[in-house]
Amino acid sequence: MAYITIFLFSLLWLNVYARGDFSVKFLSGAIFFFTLLFVPSFQYNIGTDYFTYYGIADDVYYIDYLMSKGEFLFYFIYHVIRFLGLPNQSIFFISATIQLLLLINIIRLLDKQKTYCVIWFFVGYFLITNYYHNQMNQLRSYVSLMFFANALIYRFNRRFVISAFFATLAAFSHATAIALIPFLFINDKFVGFVIKNRISVVVLTFVLYSLDIYTPTLNLLVKFVFPFYSDYVSTLFNEKASFLETATKVYYLPIVVYVVYYMGKYKNELSRFDNYIFSFFALTCNSYLLLMQTTVFFRFWIFFIIFYPLVLSRVLSFKNKLGILDFCVVAYLFVPYFIKVVVAPVREFCFDLTFFHG
Repeated sequence: MAYITIFLFSLLWLNVYARGDFSVKFLSGAIFFFTLLFVPSFQYNIGTDYFTYYGIADDVYYIDYLMSKGEFLFYFIYHVIRFLGLPNQSIFFISATIQLLLLINIIRLLDKQKTYCVIWFFVGYFLITNYYHNQMNQLRSYVSLMFFANALIYRFNRRFVISAFFATLAAFSHATAIALIPFLFINDKFVGFVIKNRISVVVLTFVLYSLDIYTPTLNLLVKFVFPFYSDYVSTLFNEKASFLETATKVYYLPIVVYVVYYMGKYKNELSRFDNYIFSFFALTCNSYLLLMQTTVFFRFWIFFIIFYPLVLSRVLSFKNKLGILDFCVVAYLFVPYFIKVVVAPVREFCFDLTFFHG
């Protein structure tokens, strides 16, 4: 129940943030931040990579390897840890701090839009994306995706320089982000086409992503763009997502239908920013199907789940009063999360802290 408590307490203070003036936002935002920071900072052996990241601070050769891959941010962070003599556990505190500051910046940018409900965004962020849990295991990947999410949102607001800055930091955190740079160049004309043909795009991508034709392309991408991952990736090419892993993603298909329906119903109220958010959602909402070909695609898929909470926060903000269907949607999202953290917690959904281990 620890994670449920964290979720509800954070939601309470985010609600205060959404309703307050600058001083209230600052105080409530700080409480929100530290509430979410505690577990990732003091986690113990959550996920599969805990001891790997914990031990890197003592492995100067691996730190130099990060430099050779161009992942300069974590190269720098580990050198700071070594230079200052900080405990190895510090890497989790630093990583979580970066990610949560980036999350709060997204919330701040959405709040400024005045048409996005940050409460519903956080509900989707916590219950759908599982970023809060997975970031405790795959530190570099999730720092990278949060930088890239910020880059996209700034791009949608036509703030190109700062978007490029965040995209660069995403690439410096994990090289996977390099392959996603073309998404920053999608223009208004293409977005308009996707919005106009939203149903066709969602159906077509469902079919296309189901086809087993992309592994050779991914193989070439790794060979020429990410050669340093060749050995790692080669061991995963024949590893496909299990039926259960795929089913947990298909579970959210009704949410896709719900969102696409309201995209059409309120299409005349969508701003340019909304069109970008909804078009990216339409293009990527079915990308989980790529996992059926090889789990290597997971490295890319995690960058796109952020659009689920984004579109959900916009759809629910259209309404002055939420109906039974809307509350059913929230309950529908809560059920699998409850199972993951309370009924049958495994890997990233387990709860353990350093305080319990002396």
